[in-house]
Amino acid sequence: MYKMFVVYAKSKCPFCKKAIAALEGRKIQHKVNFISDTVATIAMLRANGSLPQNSVHKTVPIVFGSNGEFIGGCDALLRSLM
Repeated sequence: MYKMFVVYAKSKCPFCKKAIAALEGRKIQHKVNFISDTVATIAMLRANGSLPQNSVHKTVPIVFGSNGEFIGGCDALLRSLM
C-alpha cells in the first residue's frame, strides 16, 4: 500500500508540471518518477497490475492515489482534488 501519491511524468510535459504543482500546492505527499518511454511504462504498469488492463490511458502524467488506486492523468487528478 502506498503512503503517498505516485506520479509517472516526463520532465518537459506541461500537464505533468501542472499535476505536480497541484499536489505541491496542496502539500500532498507525492513521489515523481520521471520516465522517458511512455509506452514502455504503461506496458510495465499493466503487467504488474497497477494499471487496469482495460484502461485506455496512453499519456503522461500517470497518477496513482495514496492507496495505490489509479486516478488517471492531470485532469482526473485535478477533479479528484476538488
